[in-house]
Amino acid sequence: MIVFDIIIYPIKLIIEIIYMIFIWVFNSNVGIAIAGVSITVNLFCLPLYTKAEALQKKERDIQSKLAKRVASIKKCFKGDEQYMILSMYYRENHYHPIMALRSSISILIQVPFFIAAYSFLSHLDGLQGKPLFFINDLSMPDALFSVGGFSINILPILMTVINLIAGVVYSRGFPFKDKIQLYLMSLLFLVILYNSPSALVLYWTLNNIFSLVKNILMKLKNPGKIVYILGCTLLAVFMIYVLFIRYNAPKRALRNKTLAVLVFFLYAGIPLYIRFAKYIAKKWFSSVTDNKTFRTVFFLSCAGLWILLGMVIPFNLVASDPQEFALISSSGSPFSLLVNPAFQALGLCVFWPVYLYFLFSGRAKKIMGILFPALAFCAFLNFFFFQGNYGTISSMLEFKNTRSLNTGIAPQLINIGVCFAVFVLVFLSIKTGKIKPLPVLLALCIASSAVLIGSKTIHINSVLKTTPAEQTASGKSRDPDSLETVFTLSRNGNNVFVIMLDGAVGSYFPLFLEKNPEYRDAFDGFTYYPNTASFFHNTIFGTPPIWGGYEYSPYELNKRNTEKMVDKHNEALLVLPELFMRNDYSIMLTNMPLVNYTWIMDPDFFIARGMQAKNIMGSYTSYYARNVLGVSEYVQDIQTEDALQRNLLVFSVLLTSPFSLRDFIYQDGKYWSSEDFSEGKNVPVKTLDSYAALYYLPEITGFSDSGDTFTMMVNELTHEPAFLQYPGYTVEEETTDKGPDFFSNTRSFKSYHVNTASYILLVKWFDYLRENNVWDNTRIIIVSDHGETQITNPHFSSFQNNHVLPYNPILLFKDFAGKGEITEDNTFMTNGDVPLLAVSDLFSDPVNPFTGKDLKAEKNSGIYLFTEGYSNPSYYQGATCLEPNSKFYHLQDSIFERENWKEVLYRDFRDKITE
Repeated sequence: MIVFDIIIYPIKLIIEIIYMIFIWVFNSNVGIAIAGVSITVNLFCLPLYTKAEALQKKERDIQSKLAKRVASIKKCFKGDEQYMILSMYYRENHYHPIMALRSSISILIQVPFFIAAYSFLSHLDGLQGKPLFFINDLSMPDALFSVGGFSINILPILMTVINLIAGVVYSRGFPFKDKIQLYLMSLLFLVILYNSPSALVLYWTLNNIFSLVKNILMKLKNPGKIVYILGCTLLAVFMIYVLFIRYNAPKRALRNKTLAVLVFFLYAGIPLYIRFAKYIAKKWFSSVTDNKTFRTVFFLSCAGLWILLGMVIPFNLVASDPQEFALISSSGSPFSLLVNPAFQALGLCVFWPVYLYFLFSGRAKKIMGILFPALAFCAFLNFFFFQGNYGTISSMLEFKNTRSLNTGIAPQLINIGVCFAVFVLVFLSIKTGKIKPLPVLLALCIASSAVLIGSKTIHINSVLKTTPAEQTASGKSRDPDSLETVFTLSRNGNNVFVIMLDGAVGSYFPLFLEKNPEYRDAFDGFTYYPNTASFFHNTIFGTPPIWGGYEYSPYELNKRNTEKMVDKHNEALLVLPELFMRNDYSIMLTNMPLVNYTWIMDPDFFIARGMQAKNIMGSYTSYYARNVLGVSEYVQDIQTEDALQRNLLVFSVLLTSPFSLRDFIYQDGKYWSSEDFSEGKNVPVKTLDSYAALYYLPEITGFSDSGDTFTMMVNELTHEPAFLQYPGYTVEEETTDKGPDFFSNTRSFKSYHVNTASYILLVKWFDYLRENNVWDNTRIIIVSDHGETQITNPHFSSFQNNHVLPYNPILLFKDFAGKGEITEDNTFMTNGDVPLLAVSDLFSDPVNPFTGKDLKAEKNSGIYLFTEGYSNPSYYQGATCLEPNSKFYHLQDSIFERENWKEVLYRDFRDKITE
């Protein structure tokens, strides 16, 4: 596996990306994509094959020169005497028998490319059921004929015939032993590929055709001119076909036509590029000296790129949330996720560059020796100084804030200018012989990277050691034998129950009632507040106002600039529980967010204060699988771990690339993967963790005859978009019916699914409360910390989809003895109104138990929304959340009107809070 990751995986990844680019350009035409991969790979490898053939020719010439004398020695001498005389003769001619391996170098070059193509095309799900010409299914052998019940595959036979012809043309005039080697290899490939998928055989057949054409051309005079004229002719025909015959669909027509014209003119200009390259090589590279320092710079550059791409960035990612990645890893340790990218980057950045460096000579070495240090320095600069603010990064490496990928022209130009300056400085340093600072700088980059990796390792270990056992993958209870009571409600006292649905979208609630009118009566007594805003589009600053009120909005948190952010966050979490506990309410809290700025709640934080607390999400997953699905264990068919193993290296490349390339590399979170890791046949385990907790809410709710209760329950089902089984939006072993789609993108549809499922499951709980006569003495508040980005509402304008939805949380309120059909109240609200709703008419003049200030709604003059902050708490170790790139909106009255959103820059906000 290690050898595969180092040698084969980089080639496989390149083949996959090339394949997906052709799929993207040519409207998912699999045949063109396979042909495009074959042609592109062969063109890239042409210098390798040319170098290999030169070495093979050199070997044949030497052996031919020495053959007569070697035969004479073997005839006249035997045993040790023969060995000693042959060795002496070889030394006289500066030859060693091991050099005979050069005759097989062409085959050795093909082997890793063959294994990479075999690994990719043999397991490509996108080929299933795809026909091409006479082939019915590219994922299966062609089986064109049957004789006596046996299927005969024609494509492998055709491949072998072409391979043999290419061998005959290529080996004309070669010794018999070289010819027999080629013929045996052709037959070996026939045996290996006979029952392989047609796509793989087609790919190798096209490779053989390319090889045949190359061999024929090499036997002719001026093969370069012939190839150039033939290529121009073919590309001209292709360009005319694209411009006037094909691709008239408006969505892709302009892109494909532009691309076809561009490819033709790029190819047509090859003679000019060659002349220019020769001029540059002669003028600029002739004075470059390939000395020890030069080689040291090259090797240090490779090592620096390897450490940055394969270790620094993956370690930095895992260190951002060790608990989360521990739960993702099948081994229970986040470090197991870091093994693959380290070896993959070792192959991409060290093995193959060093191999090519030693394979080539002269100008190629000099170019690589200049190119790699420039790339290394640019990579370090792009990662550390041009990071970009992409918000939350999910466990699938999806950015919450993808709009930041499309940076403005000015940042892109600055970034490109810096990278260009680095290339120029590196080139001038090497050309002028002032190269000595380069290895020192590279060594410093490597050393600082090693220190960073060490610090991240210590951080990961410390977080895991201080994580309670029940929060780790190995200690988390997921398989109870029975359901125990978690929430206890009073039959005679008051019950205040606050349910936070993480990321529930406020405007999706009317869609839910519109598409599922049968559930409207279940919300009897509720008031829906559509005109509700959140203070941030992520949990970290969206939740404090829910539990503590307006004193914990970003505006107020920044005014208290002598206290740590984590302490103010913890205080916010305790405001309501402490207030109710002081009034003799029993307290129950589940899965409270970011306690001590960690992702998974430590129950002891609340238990030590006399409150009850428990993590329940994930505790009922196996129970649901066993008792509802009828399976011993729920296994997600496509694991998040698989996505990480494939995408982590590409993710590292993205973060070290210039701004202008990042959106192209990101490709809507797919990273040019041929496998859609988000589209399994069943829902992700993380979605089921939250679904099961809501599903069993009636079963884990009990009752007592006296006392008052206050409960805060957090559930993340709405935070984990997935397709559920229509029409009940249930989790089944396999999702076969997604229902009607009325959205413009898949993410929106998935988000609607989990929002709808949450309300359906809560309705089941509502009915349970009614049946047990606690409905009238229970106050229920349903709220979310924020809305969602990158989704749409079909009834919204473009402005509302882009600006309102991320800051539009759900807010539903049912008071004690609330009756009547659900009503809609368009009063301007925020989720900071939750404390006021929770304590309304229960306590006289309620105050914050920590600050002594009255709980009140401070929004008459509008509120400030935080728009450009980070979602990860590790960024906020100080007393404020302000940075020079921080941005805010001032918002008041209707959140749906554009004119009510006023952008506030960092300096203006800073001046405001210091007044």
